[in-house]
Amino acid sequence: GLQALADELIARFRGEAQARGLELSLELESGDEGRYPAPLLRAILSNLLRNAIHYTDKGFVRLVLRRGGFSVCDSGVGIPREQRDAVFLPFVRGDATRGDGLGLGLSLVQRICQRQGWRIRLEESRGGGCEFRVDLLPA
Repeated sequence: GLQALADELIARFRGEAQARGLELSLELESGDEGRYPAPLLRAILSNLLRNAIHYTDKGFVRLVLRRGGFSVCDSGVGIPREQRDAVFLPFVRGDATRGDGLGLGLSLVQRICQRQGWRIRLEESRGGGCEFRVDLLPA
């Protein structure tokens, strides 16, 4: 299920996060017994976690699981409201000064979500930073 996958990915990315001085954590708001295609979820979670770790210079990256979905939150610099829609386009990067490929991952994530009828949106995280919120069930 979702939680087993989340545990696996948190374990996988923890070293990378620690190397950047970040706290990587998993928070359970509520359990979700839903059945979802694991390879697609893994692709989405991996991309979102990798991006969050990559673009956060200090603080934390948090994966929050809740019924019907999850969020990846970080304490990074955030993305201005007017740029938020563009992050899902291929090869758009939040901060142009850092030439590393954010864009492809997010456009892939969005395509998977659209195909599955899931919804992804980028919001401001509590305390700045980004929250990528994925709803796996129709609200």
